[in-house]
Formats: sequence, structure tokens, C-alpha cells
Amino acid sequence: NAGVKLRGDKLSLSERADVALFDMRGRLVARKIVDGASELSLSSLVKNAGLYRVVVKQGSAKFATTWAKVK
Repeated sequence: NAGVKLRGDKLSLSERADVALFDMRGRLVARKIVDGASELSLSSLVKNAGLYRVVVKQGSAKFATTWAKVK
């Protein structure tokens, strides 16, 4: 979707979204509701560097699932 862009550990959103990060074992490690257009630093949400699954939902649509390397 054009409304979500991931560059490094920076997630750019065009509208309100529910952002969830999961570790390699599938456990939810961070969740944040983002209001409106903004840029979110994923490294601010997690304690440890590593590879995380990023799931972005807007309304009932789950359209962005990707891996992000967080330093």
C-alpha cells in the first residue's frame, strides 16, 4: 500500500494505523496506535536490536507485513 513505507527502522504512515512488532518466535514485543500521518522509529519501541516482523493494520485491512532490522 502506498500509505505505508519502511526505510531502515523508520516507518512512514499516511493515516491512523495499528503497528505491531513480533520477535522471531512470533511473540508480540511492541504495539503502538499511530494517529494520522507520521513517521515512527521502530527502534524506539523495542529494547533489543534484531529482526522483527512488522504488521500494520488500518481499520479492518491488514496490508503491511514485512521484516525490519532494528539496530
